[in-house]
Formats: sequence, C-alpha cells, structure tokens
Amino acid sequence: MDAMIRSLILAIQNHIRFRAILMIVATTLVGSITLIMLTKITMKEGFLRYVNSEEQARVEKLTVQLEKYLPAYLESGSNPYNWWPRLVNSTLPEGAEHWQRPESPLSSNFKEHSALRGDNLYHYTMMSMRPFMPGRESESYFANVSFDTDYHRPPRGDSSAFEHRLMLLDGDKNHIIGAHHHPNEILYPIYSNNKVIAYLGHTPHQKLLEATEVQFVQDFNGSLLWIWVISCGVTLAMAYPWAHGLIKTIESFNSSVRQLTLGTYKTRLPIKRRDELGHLACDINHLAKVLEQNEKARQQWIADISHELRNPLAIMQAEVEAVQDGVRENSDATIKSLHYNVIHLSHLVNDLYELSLSDIGALSYNKIKASPLSMLEQSVELYRDAFEEKQLTFGLYYEGEAESMRNLLIDLDQNRIQQLFSNLIKNSLKYTDSGGGLDIRAQMIGEHKLIISFSDSAPGLSDSELSQIFERLYRTDRSRTRQNNNGAGLGLAICNNIADAHGMTLSAEHSSMGGVCMKLVIRKEV
Repeated sequence: MDAMIRSLILAIQNHIRFRAILMIVATTLVGSITLIMLTKITMKEGFLRYVNSEEQARVEKLTVQLEKYLPAYLESGSNPYNWWPRLVNSTLPEGAEHWQRPESPLSSNFKEHSALRGDNLYHYTMMSMRPFMPGRESESYFANVSFDTDYHRPPRGDSSAFEHRLMLLDGDKNHIIGAHHHPNEILYPIYSNNKVIAYLGHTPHQKLLEATEVQFVQDFNGSLLWIWVISCGVTLAMAYPWAHGLIKTIESFNSSVRQLTLGTYKTRLPIKRRDELGHLACDINHLAKVLEQNEKARQQWIADISHELRNPLAIMQAEVEAVQDGVRENSDATIKSLHYNVIHLSHLVNDLYELSLSDIGALSYNKIKASPLSMLEQSVELYRDAFEEKQLTFGLYYEGEAESMRNLLIDLDQNRIQQLFSNLIKNSLKYTDSGGGLDIRAQMIGEHKLIISFSDSAPGLSDSELSQIFERLYRTDRSRTRQNNNGAGLGLAICNNIADAHGMTLSAEHSSMGGVCMKLVIRKEV
C-alpha cells in the first residue's frame, strides 16, 4: 500500500497533467468553500435582517393601533389581557393566523376539562386569539371572565415568538404587560394629543430560533453543499480533457524541439491556437526556419571557401607539376604566375581571418577622434589615377558646406575606416563598365548626421541580388564572368561589419546612374 501511494505521489510530481488537474481542482475547492462560507454567513445575516424587518413592520402597525385605542383602554381601566393579545394579533398579514393552531383531538378534552373546572379558561383562550376588531367594546368579549391583574408574565412557550418579545410600558416606563426588559430592546413612544402616554418595547431577533426559520437555513446550507459537490465534479470532468489537450500540445512542442537539437531543421508545428501557446508554436517554427537557413548558409559557406581556395591551389599545383615534368620551363612567367596566385590566396585567407574576427567581435579597433570626411578625401585621391586609367569618371561632391562636414569628429579606427572606403571604391572600380563612373556625394543632415553615397553606373543588380550583396562569398553571375575579377565576395561583408562596429549603417540600393548605390550613414553620439 505504501509503495502504491509513493508511486502515485511520484507520478503526480513528474507529470504536469496531474499537477494541472490538482491545481485546478484545488483552486476550485478553495474558491467554492470560501464562496459557500461567505454565502452562508451572508444568507444567515440577510435572512435575520429580513425577519427583523418583517417584525419592524408589525411593530409600526401595532404602534398605530395603540395610538388609536390605548387612551380609551387606559381611561376605562380595562384589563390589558382583554385587549393586548387581540391588538398584537391585528398586526398579522391578511390571512395569517398567529397564536392559533389547527384543532387537534386534545381540543375536546381541553373543553371538557374547562367545563369540569367550572371556569372560563377555554373561553378566554379562544376569545383572546380572535382578531382585534376596531370599534368593538373590548370588555364585551370577556364580560363574565375574571383576571389576575397582577400577573404580567407572557404566556409560556417559545421565547423567540414575536409576542414574547413585546412589552407595553406606561409614560413613566413602568411595566404594564408583555416581556420584561432586555438590553437590546427598542422603545417606540405612543402619543396622544402630542404627549407620550406609553412606550411599546420590542426586542429584535439576535439569532434565528424559530423552527421554520432554522429549517430554512439548514435546507439552504444543504443545497449549497450539493451545489459544491456538483461544481467540483463538473470542474474535474472539464479539467481532465483540458489538461490532456494542454499536455498533448506541450508534448508536441517538446518533440519538435528535440528534433531541432538532433539537427532536423525541417520540423514544423501545426498552428491550431491563437493564444500564447500558438505564439510559442510560431516562434518554434521561426527558429526551425532560421536554423535551416543557417545550416544551408554554413554548407554554402564551406562549399564557397573550398572553391575559392581550390582554384589558386589547383593552378599552382598544375604549374609546379608542369615544371617538374618538363612540360613547362621554369621561366620568369611561371614564377610570376605562381607569385600572383600565392598573393591572391594570401588575400583570401587574410579576408577570411578578418571576417571571422569581426563576426565574433574580436577584431581590434583603435578608435580616436577623427573626421570621416577627411579620410574619405584621402581615399579618393589614392584611386583617382586608377579610375582615369580605366576611363571612368570619378569625383567627390559636397551637398552643403564642406568645412562643416570636415568638422564632424567621431570615435573611429582610421585604418578600418580607410579599409571600408577603399573596399567600396575598389568594388565600383572592378565592376563598372568602361565609359561609366563613380560619384561620391557627402550630405550633412543637421549637426550630427553625415550621409555618404557611392553611386556607380552600369551594370546594375536586381532586387534579389541587392538583398544578398552583403552575404559572405556572394557574387553575382555577371561579376563571375568578368575578366581580372579576383574577388572572393568577402569585401562587402567586411565593410558591413566595420560599419556596425562604428555605429554606422551601410545599405545598398539602385543607383540613378544605372548601377549600385552604397549608402553609408554616420551618426555622432550626442
């Protein structure tokens, strides 16, 4: 038995389904019990207020009756037991019977006993319970009955009855008839000719004592108990399928994430919900898509690097083997070709190294306060002759006051910024057709923003090519067919990383001259 209990506890601890169900049921139990307790308290107090309010209405009605008939009764010296019960009885709602019970077999015995005693006890009891009829002579009902005028106690019976909590006091608050004084009694003055002639005392219910009232509250509590049992059963019946569906969803998420950890990036979750779990499923699908794209990019990266490294190595290997086999002489042309391929391979390896360093944030930057426009002007002068040799127009244009642009100083690494400008200029120099050109324009926006655009002429790029231009080892098909193009497609990726490291933004768009426009946005931190 103990082992079974421990197994059940362990299952509850290890399965979120059971924990979810227990949490829902426990919350329902606590909430329903709290609600039931509050309802019981509120119901009991509310019903007590209702009972007291009903009695309050009777007291007010009795006060009116006393103000109307009490002066005559007091003046005539009539015995209070002749008219007090009927006055109280007159406050009952129409059709109600108070102090009267259905006649039982004992009634005849009671009559016989009264006859044997030779008194009028039965006659008094029956007549005193007749409704009070205003206008009748109170004495006429009991002309032949004698009373003990010194007896003031209420009839024996349930002390919670309305008439047992009433009293009548004279103007000096001396007891006339009814119940004795109570700490919680309320006195209502009886007026005659604007003068207090008596007081009507009433003690409200402090708790429910009438059998019918107590039975009503008990029945209500029993109904609440059944409602609680039914609500718990309904909650449990609804909680299990809900928890089961929730767990199935979480298990599908777990399975999908497990597939991603194993490298299966084509995994996708069906989106069937619009809540937080649905958003989580969308995020997992997006993660799988990004991982799949990154895996493809990694594979393409390895293939491109292998291709870029294999070409110069294959050329050098072929030339060396040709010299060894005597097919080709070891001439200056052969050495020059080998040297050229070694330099190309060295540049490629250096670019790969710099790109990897910039990707991991390990590329060193020695920043100082400097003017980016002044450095651009130096780079322009370095490449002016190269553009003239290729018969390309080349110029730097200022849209605004050049001196104010030169005065914009930011923290930058001069060598890296020179590398950035040189790569952008050389890119246009390599790819622009003869007869075209490169226009560099500098524009100051406000006091802290400088925009430098590099716009060249044909050939241009498509929208899809522009969106991939900063990817590693990416080169368009047109650029691959050009002569003397030894680029590996790493220059713009390096430029983009350098710009990011300096808080600059580098973007590519179509040029108005028919080629590509590289736009560099430089912001000075305020």
